[in-house]
Amino acid sequence: MSRNLIDPDDGENRAVRWFLAGYRGMEKVTVGAMKKHMTMSGYPLWPTWCDDQDTEHLTKGGAQVWLRHLFNLEKDPT
Repeated sequence: MSRNLIDPDDGENRAVRWFLAGYRGMEKVTVGAMKKHMTMSGYPLWPTWCDDQDTEHLTKGGAQVWLRHLFNLEKDPT
């Protein structure tokens, strides 16, 4: 999958943009709900710790780790 993370118009990370939109827009943020949101947005990208945590609440700390993961993917454009 070509990630196409960087928006050429504004230089922002598209996956981070979608993550933040979902995190802000969900009433009850679980890891599974965010994974579904990211998949539907075209960026099925998450840290490996999310693989078996679908029913867990996505905490502020978990969101920060997820965001770091998405920013780190900028270094690997494949």
